[in-house]
Amino acid sequence: MPDLESQVSGAFLPLIEAGLLRLESSVVGGSFDQAAVRLGGRNVVVRLTRDRGSVSLDVSSRHSTDEWYPPEWLTDGLTQGELPLARVTTPSDAARLIVNCLPELERLMSPDEYARTANRIHELEPALRVKMLDALHRG
Repeated sequence: MPDLESQVSGAFLPLIEAGLLRLESSVVGGSFDQAAVRLGGRNVVVRLTRDRGSVSLDVSSRHSTDEWYPPEWLTDGLTQGELPLARVTTPSDAARLIVNCLPELERLMSPDEYARTANRIHELEPALRVKMLDALHRG
């Protein structure tokens, strides 16, 4: 299996070559096929993590990396008023999603917008917890 850094670098190459994102770090764990890769933009940090073969994607503000969010929470959740469940992805799927929403993520994670973005997500999180529990009970 190719290492996560190679997969991410290849998938995100157009954004890297355009200077919109840059590879910031890559870490490989010793067990359970764990790895993490971080890409940084002007205001947004993109993180792909792999654990037991499953890849997840989340983003944070460069100005406050204490909180990480699935990008769908920022793109779909804030506009629709409901946070979607995070989903497992591939580096290629992650790159396609980020390509389509990078300008919006950069805006939402900017110093001027980040506090409003984080507050709105925190308001929506209780409903997401209920949705997650319902999904667990059904399935």
